[in-house]
Amino acid sequence: MITSANRIYGTDGGNATMDRVFLLDEAEAERYKNVLRSEHNQKAWWLRTPGKTKDSAAFVSAEGTVMSYGYAADSGELAVRPAIWVRTADDE
Repeated sequence: MITSANRIYGTDGGNATMDRVFLLDEAEAERYKNVLRSEHNQKAWWLRTPGKTKDSAAFVSAEGTVMSYGYAADSGELAVRPAIWVRTADDE
């Protein structure tokens, strides 16, 4: 899995990984925002994209906006929404 650089600040996304469970990046959060939006979602959540600095990570606000500048990556104030890719019989 490749994590792209931050789309606004250019912060490097780091090395490619082989994760089975992962966080969405900025582009995926934008692509699936209508699916992910929920009246019950009242908490901001992390993305895997780095924020403005290497010690921050981009996130999605409780209102559903991708926040590219990020938040301190060691904060416990944001939720985690893990993702997985699921293959169907049609994919094979």
